[in-house]
This record gives sequence, C-alpha cells and structure tokens, in this order.
Amino acid sequence: MITQLDGLSYLHILHSGIQNIERYRTVLNDLNVFPVPDGDTGTNMLMTLRHGYEAIKDQDTSLGEVTQQFSSAAVFGARGNSGVIVSQFFKGLSEVLKDADVADSALLADALRSGYKYAYASVAQPVEGTILTVLKDASRAALDAQPLESVDATIDVFLAEAKKSLARTPDLLPILRKAGVVDSGGSGIVYFFEGVQKHLNGEPIESGVRKEEEEELPASDVLDLSLFNKNTPFTYGYCTEGILQLKMDPEAFDYEDFKEDLADLGDSVVSSLESDKVKLHIHTKKPGRLIDFCQKYGEFLTVKIENMSVQHVQKEMLQKEAQKFLFDPNRVQTNYAVVAVASNLQMQQCFFDMGADVVILSDIAPSAQDFMDAFKLTGAKQILVFPNSANSILTSM
Repeated sequence: MITQLDGLSYLHILHSGIQNIERYRTVLNDLNVFPVPDGDTGTNMLMTLRHGYEAIKDQDTSLGEVTQQFSSAAVFGARGNSGVIVSQFFKGLSEVLKDADVADSALLADALRSGYKYAYASVAQPVEGTILTVLKDASRAALDAQPLESVDATIDVFLAEAKKSLARTPDLLPILRKAGVVDSGGSGIVYFFEGVQKHLNGEPIESGVRKEEEEELPASDVLDLSLFNKNTPFTYGYCTEGILQLKMDPEAFDYEDFKEDLADLGDSVVSSLESDKVKLHIHTKKPGRLIDFCQKYGEFLTVKIENMSVQHVQKEMLQKEAQKFLFDPNRVQTNYAVVAVASNLQMQQCFFDMGADVVILSDIAPSAQDFMDAFKLTGAKQILVFPNSANSILTSM
C-alpha cells in the first residue's frame, strides 16, 4: 500500500500503465469506430504515452518535476484525437502536482479532477460517451470518495467507476451502440489504469503475443495503391495534426478566437497552447485552407496529413489478415493445455485472459490444419479443445 506518491513511484505506475496499453493495442484499434473507424486509437495512445515516458525514464526527481516533464513531452508527441486528449489529461494532473514533492490520496484525487477538466477544455466540441465521459465520471468518483487512506484506494475507486462509465458509453453514443462496442479511447483509459493497479498490487503485466506479429508501420510504408482508383469514395477527409510555432507575441494571441475559427474548418478539433506553440489536431476535408489559416499566426514545426478513408480501407484489410493465433511464447510447457476458438479479436483476448493456452481467431470455422498448428504451439500431450461452434467439432478431432 502506498500512502504517498513520489516521483519514482509516479514513473513506475506510468510504465505499468503503458505496458498494459501496449498489450491491448490491437484490441483498442479494433474497437475504434468514433469519430472515424480508422483503427488507430490504441497505436496513437501508446505512441503518445511512450513519447512522454522517454523524457522521464532516467529521472529521479520530485513528483512535480516528473509530472511536468512527462506531460510536456506527451503533449508535443501526441498522435491522433485520443493521443491529444490523453496528453491533456496528464497536463491537468501536472498543473496540480507541479509544486509537490509527494502526493497523498486527496491531492491525487484533486489532480485527477484537474486532468479531466483539461481534457474537456482541449476539445472544441466535447462529445459524451467517449474517453471524456470516462475520465469525468472516474475522476469525480475518486474525488467524492475522499478521504481515503492510500493512493491504491484512490486508484481502485477511479478504475471501478471508469469501468462502469465505459459500459455506459453505448447508451450515450448511438454509433457505438450500432457497432456493438464500447468507446475505444475510454477503453484505453481503463487498460492504462488496470496496469497502474497491477503495479500497486505487485502483479506483473501478462504478455500476449500474436504469432509473427510485427510493429505497425506508418500508412505510407504499407499503402497498396491497387486498392484505390478514380471511383474510390473519399468520405472521411484528412486527419491533420502538427505543432504551430507562433510568430507573434503570445500575449497578443487570442487562443479562444483561434479555437473558434478552427471549429469552422473541420471537426474533432483538439488543441493545446504551450507557451508560444500550439499543438493541434483536426479532421478536415480542406487541409490547404487549414494550413493557410494557421500560417497567419506562425509556421508549422511539424505537420502530418493522413487520408482517413485510406486508413479505413487499411484497417479492413488488416482485420482480414489478422493473425490466427494468440498465445504466450514463453509459456512453460506442460502435459495439459487448452485451445479455444474465437470469432473476433475481443473474444480472442477474453479467452486468452481466462486461461486458454492458444486461441484461434476464425470468423467462420478453423480448418483442420489450423487446429494442428495450434496443438503444436502448446507442446502438450493432452489438449482440451473449446471449438465454440458445432461446425468446428469434427475438424478439431
């Protein structure tokens, strides 16, 4: 039990939270249907948090200094809608903790409340049923529960309410209800704090590796041009993000007016003003107009423009080519093993978490060769098979 959070403890819980996001990255990507089904929420959150962690991983300073360095690096390394929002959550935490050497349960709860407020403020048009709602509900619950005797207890309350709030997201956002999923960004928050909780409880982050899984490459490196032609519908516009260096006096820069004008140029607008730099993210069908507008105030230090229709097509292709086997390559081989079949990635991960040694992903029915390959991966002499479909019983024998 931790009664006070110091700089080193903060670094450790961040690391465990990021590890858990990494474990569930592909699950989060597959949940991603809002605001655009481009399948990158898990990757964006992971890359954002990693960027922040790289700035502090060798630090041994006060809590305030570590939180400031992490949040600053995360803000400027933020990717995508979810990445920018989560970076703002940690910026809000740092604003409360910036002068603290340690934080008790009450101060941590106050910091969590500040975090959700910063996250909301960064979004031009906040939408309920998203990561924002999960952060708000969980942070308020943690604050209302005070006084608590430990940091662990505050995290437990935060996580318990985050899970309840996540389960309610389809009731608040019709697109989630139609797709039969919960919000991907909110799920990322739950997975992150599950990692934090595991560290506080002294539990390791379990591994789950897909056979021959490779790191996701940038879209430009894997683009199959044959998938597109003049008749391809480009529905979703462009995800545009970057860092704008102001060329004017920051005191004369009206940030609120700037954000209002951004909202007229697109949607899913998330931005943050950091001294004389603006980190921004926007979905727009006219990126040229956006760049022209921003250059009235300064110049881009970085800018990235990605066609979200292309990302959507790539997501569909990746789902079709998803790796069939989920297993732990470091599993100690025994005489007994369990092999299960799942029809989607979420159920595949669920069966693995429940204790299956190998889970086969198949939306129809695995072939006999699929079962043979799975049996070999276990290295066991006796195997209990859960085919989960009458069509798979004979082939599994």
